[in-house]
Amino acid sequence: MALEIRVSFIEIYDDSKLIINQLSLKYDVKHEDLKPYFTYARQFMERFDSVMLEHVPRTESKRADALANLATALMMSDNVALNIPLCQQWIMPPLLPECQEANVTTSHLINEEDWRQPIIEYLEHGKLPKDSRHKTEVRRRAAHFIYYRGTLYRRSLEGLFLRCLGTEESIKALEEACAGVCGVHQSGPKLQF
Repeated sequence: MALEIRVSFIEIYDDSKLIINQLSLKYDVKHEDLKPYFTYARQFMERFDSVMLEHVPRTESKRADALANLATALMMSDNVALNIPLCQQWIMPPLLPECQEANVTTSHLINEEDWRQPIIEYLEHGKLPKDSRHKTEVRRRAAHFIYYRGTLYRRSLEGLFLRCLGTEESIKALEEACAGVCGVHQSGPKLQF
């Protein structure tokens, strides 16, 4: 995304001193499994005019701590083989196949307007609703959103972009969460480097 919006200077913060030193070429990458990722990261960094790498201890960064905790919570058991390709997308596609549904009754309202549509129309075309109350609300709410590649994202307080879901997508996400598709919701062992 940074390249597509023509960012020339990028700051990269990481809680791993090893990774920062490897990307700064102060340390060598010795683990064979990490070399393709290192090469990809270095090639990506070369696309910018200037790159700043900085180590931020997890104790000083709530974002890094939250991300590391999420990574440990999503770890899979050792007997599960998972191939993760290097990808040039900034949003990863779902890893799990579609859920199997059995004996499910679904009802939909006809002509229900998607809550995202007024915000998308304002961000993409500058169009506002005719109702003055809705016009003010859309203009105020749109400041927290971006519309990128046909998808609406909300900027969180931490600066992360959260994908906005429509009614059907949110129902599906809730069904997956309640069915335990994403695994257990507890911290796994600490990551080892």
